[in-house]
Amino acid sequence: LKKRFQLNCAYCHQQASPFMRSERTEQEWLDIIKRMNSYGGRLPEEDHARVAQLLRSEYRALRENPQTIPPPPRWEAHLSGVEMTEWVIGDGFSQMHDFLLHPNGMVYIGDNLFDRLYELDPDTGRYTVYKVPHAPDMTLGGIMGHRFKVFPKMYNYMGVHSLAYSRKDGNIFITPSMQQALLEFNVTTKEFVTHTMDEGYYPHTVRVDEQDRVWFTLALSSQVAMFDRNSKAFTVYDLPARSAREWLIFKSLPVLFSIDPERRPLPSPDRISTGLPMPYGIDIAPDGIIWVGRLYANDLARIDPKTGEVTLVDFPFRGPRRLRIDADGILWIVAFQDSLLVSYDPKSGVFRDYALPVINEIPYALNVDKERRVVWVNGNQSDTVLAFDIATSTWRVYPAPRQRFFSRDIEID
Repeated sequence: LKKRFQLNCAYCHQQASPFMRSERTEQEWLDIIKRMNSYGGRLPEEDHARVAQLLRSEYRALRENPQTIPPPPRWEAHLSGVEMTEWVIGDGFSQMHDFLLHPNGMVYIGDNLFDRLYELDPDTGRYTVYKVPHAPDMTLGGIMGHRFKVFPKMYNYMGVHSLAYSRKDGNIFITPSMQQALLEFNVTTKEFVTHTMDEGYYPHTVRVDEQDRVWFTLALSSQVAMFDRNSKAFTVYDLPARSAREWLIFKSLPVLFSIDPERRPLPSPDRISTGLPMPYGIDIAPDGIIWVGRLYANDLARIDPKTGEVTLVDFPFRGPRRLRIDADGILWIVAFQDSLLVSYDPKSGVFRDYALPVINEIPYALNVDKERRVVWVNGNQSDTVLAFDIATSTWRVYPAPRQRFFSRDIEID
């Protein structure tokens, strides 16, 4: 039950803000769980009552017995040489999802809930905001529907999600999670181009390969798309279904999305999330092979662009979220619910796991500093950023400057 709670209820934010710790009845918690599932959570209905009861009783126990919370560890010596800088951007309703450190020296950040792209100069802290355009006939929430009606303001017709740049011309490619499309932003002219697709739902994490092809996951339809910049054409790779029922759900998605979002039935998730294996993180190996982590299916997908062959590798832990590949072709993956950093060698087929040096972490993403051979992990439940030295298998912990610090991405200069 804890693992299902972690997977579905720490999905987009930390737990235990002061607002969340407030006293609530079990019915109030049930209402909240239902609303969270309408946003995209997948907590199975048979778990709702027990989770609501635990949230009510356990938050009360923590409020009444704060001494049960372990003290934070002492800061380590390496922190004396560390400087952290923050830049204030957006407002309290923004959701800065992913970001990109560009070769031009600028940092580009996507505001998922307001369809904005921020261009920040880290030397001065000054930034420019670009409004992502959308077609006049589009409605709030795009094809996903207006899920956030209770919010006092909202402007996500496209849903700016993840970013990657072309080594050829520096243009930035952005996945718009609320549309069947791929966005391209020209960093010189500051113009957007929308490349529309005929299939696939929820464009997610994106990478650009050495041949200037853009690869990205389609999280809802369990597919991976490739956009060829020369032909302006998309190729879509179907990832295998886990059962006949799941295959039928995939095939029914065009019919489901043809229904007005206001009348579209919400899914009724089960404990293995049938119908949503969710291809999530993606990266490109030095040999050109595409690797994908399927969050709910607990497996890795391997795509050979030369042959189009798709194969699956069982992931022996829970929640392969985002992944990166080092210079030696080793995959580094976070196991979301198991609080682990995991490596996988495709040549030997060997997985290795490394416990995180903090309590009860649920790691969202990572990146690999290939030059210094360090894996950086987003510690989004422990208010930290974590660094793993590959050669010595040792950790360094960097406390974040704020509590309830939730980060989804890391870039390395």
